[in-house]
Amino acid sequence: MTNQQAVAWFEARLAFQTDVSDVQAALAAGDPGFTLVDTRDLAAWRQGHIPGAVHLPRAMIPVRGDRLLDRGRPVVTYCWGPGCDGATKAALELARRGTRSRR
Repeated sequence: MTNQQAVAWFEARLAFQTDVSDVQAALAAGDPGFTLVDTRDLAAWRQGHIPGAVHLPRAMIPVRGDRLLDRGRPVVTYCWGPGCDGATKAALELARRGTRSRR
């Protein structure tokens, strides 16, 4: 792999992913400029969630997504942690529906 290929790969990845510290800093600053979406199931949501997050499990995106989200506002999805693909699957579903999504 060339250096140019590596740079392109990392740039593409960062265009669609963020990390916990960046999300926390944006939330602490007030209006973060995105909607934070918790994609976990109801039991997990009730155990605890990030204040201000919207609860929208992936299976509910077709049913409740248009009602809960502004398509013009970027969305950041999360689930249990970096090893959980739930946030990635939800971001994909939202992107397919026309929402600007990051994981």
